[in-house]
Amino acid sequence: MTPKQRDRYYLRKYGITLARYNEMLAEYDNSCHICGWKPKAGQRALAVEHDHRVAQRKIYTKKVIEAGRKMWGVWHEGTPPIYFDKRRDGIATMRQTLGRLSVRGLVCWKCNALLKKSRDNPDILNNAALYLRAYQNKLNGVKISTL
Repeated sequence: MTPKQRDRYYLRKYGITLARYNEMLAEYDNSCHICGWKPKAGQRALAVEHDHRVAQRKIYTKKVIEAGRKMWGVWHEGTPPIYFDKRRDGIATMRQTLGRLSVRGLVCWKCNALLKKSRDNPDILNNAALYLRAYQNKLNGVKISTL
């Protein structure tokens, strides 16, 4: 994929530019924000991790008369409307705004899958960490022989 294609892809899908992606990459020294893994040349790039609940919020539209002109008010839950001449432009702008607000960071594919499988619930991840620590404490001092 060329840089121009990647820029369009990130802008359409996440509401960020390739330049913003590269800034985020530099913030964490080109590594995963969770585990610190750094991709080598030829390996998959880090994924843009985002909150699907924010990106997929319902967008509301309503035709209104603003300053003597027919316009479209566009908003999502808990925000005041923004006015546009064309409904399509308003929806596209709101989708990009929500996409940009939903981006949390850059993670490797394994950490991205971990977050997805935990349903973005920190309590599930905390319980999993407690479970693993309890098992490690149980094994402390026990010698495991290999066959």
